[in-house]
Amino acid sequence: STTASFAPEQFSFGKVTSNPESWVSNNHEFAPSGQVLPCERNLPPLITIHTMASLLRGDFNHKIARYTILDCRYGYEYEGGHIRDAIHADSNIKDVCHQLMHDEIKYDKDGRKLPHVLIFHCEFSKNRGPRMARMFREVDSRCTEGNYLFPELYVMKGGYREFYSVEQYRTLCDGGYTPMSSEDSPRCNNDNDEDRISNYSVCSSHMH
Repeated sequence: STTASFAPEQFSFGKVTSNPESWVSNNHEFAPSGQVLPCERNLPPLITIHTMASLLRGDFNHKIARYTILDCRYGYEYEGGHIRDAIHADSNIKDVCHQLMHDEIKYDKDGRKLPHVLIFHCEFSKNRGPRMARMFREVDSRCTEGNYLFPELYVMKGGYREFYSVEQYRTLCDGGYTPMSSEDSPRCNNDNDEDRISNYSVCSSHMH
């Protein structure tokens, strides 16, 4: 195995587009994903909660190097309960990029690169999760000049609420379920997060 490398110092950009219709950066179309996990063809591809459970149980270990689950809910939601080993990725996209883009690349016995699968989700996977997935996709494109370190990127359809609603899947979670609208939580006004995320700056100086 070897370590993934890229040159973020070559890129300096501010606002990252959150428009699902503009998945193009530097004249490079976004690479196809959805080649490893069964999914619904979408931008980004959608996996079911059942596929997520299978992934957690190791059913795809022979096809991937590893997986990372990125929970895009607010901090109090994440602390109230989350999928086992999920990373909290509320709006710290530059920290997530820094962590993931310096990961090891692994190969199978025939020398083929094994993918590092990324799965994003939020409470319902309607806004926050898909938006963060698109942001990460664009950062990956710009930092690798369209070569993509992470072509296998998905969103879990139905979000944490649907996953936690299946009783047998609760053993795959740490904690319970705190809705964004919980009266006991310091909730934000809505689940759109337009100002908080679409105006978020990702600068090369923060990605070393």
